[in-house]
Amino acid sequence: GGMHYSTVVKDGGRFKMWYRSDPGEDSNRDILSMNCYAESDDGVTWEKPSLGLRELDGSTDNNVFYPPEGDRSINASVIVDANAPASERYKMVNRGSVDLLGYTSPDGLRWTPLESNPIQTERPFDSHNILIWDDENKKYVIYMRGVSTSVTGTFKGGHRSIRRSESADFRTWTRPETVVEADEADPPGFHFYTNAAVKYPRAANAFLMFPMVYHSERQYPGAPQIGLADVQLMSSRDGISWDRRFREAFIRPGLDERNWVDRNPIMGAGILETEPDELSLYFAELLRAGLN
Repeated sequence: GGMHYSTVVKDGGRFKMWYRSDPGEDSNRDILSMNCYAESDDGVTWEKPSLGLRELDGSTDNNVFYPPEGDRSINASVIVDANAPASERYKMVNRGSVDLLGYTSPDGLRWTPLESNPIQTERPFDSHNILIWDDENKKYVIYMRGVSTSVTGTFKGGHRSIRRSESADFRTWTRPETVVEADEADPPGFHFYTNAAVKYPRAANAFLMFPMVYHSERQYPGAPQIGLADVQLMSSRDGISWDRRFREAFIRPGLDERNWVDRNPIMGAGILETEPDELSLYFAELLRAGLN
């Protein structure tokens, strides 16, 4: 299987990662996907602790933290909320079977669903919906998938785009509004598949996104299916109006032919200091087999 849709934070002296794990080779098996947890002292070497929270194959000796048996909830995005009471120090948004759900936790592992769930019902939410805390405007913000009809396309009548919603209390949210969509300078079949939004901590009023952009009409020779992707970089001062001056790829599939497939690479959420003079971002390479 594969791991992707990761969130990494530094909490105390530890690096903590929440990520999605898919069993087997079929990337569309949402119903079997799990939310897993890993941690690290340095942000480079990671351990998967045995959490004892979810039984799989007759054992709870695994690092799955959600969902409980019989429940569906995937694509976790987590923040550490320094302003919250201890019982809600961690906050998470996840996609249920179709809608967007909110959770709180004292430890980042044992989660309580919000009484106000679902927090968003205007679909679609079928990728990594990113939760951030805007410390300067004192708002929780979610960046989520949307559908833009600015250009005719093949995804629900348009193209995948990025929407934004905000909340002062994490319970009641504004109606999502489109903030990033394809324009006339983009090639045909161009989608914003993810967003990987982050509030950059080292400058005032600085937001960044590292969206995986999906080229739905391109195909690498020998790849198992149509579609190619890479990661771009965009910036914002308010989190609403986004500057796309850098349209070349920020992360490219690279020289390994196995990476030239649809929906790869996928940038995770978070920019962390891993050395006094080093910042790190985390992304997943799926390395899909099947090229001939």
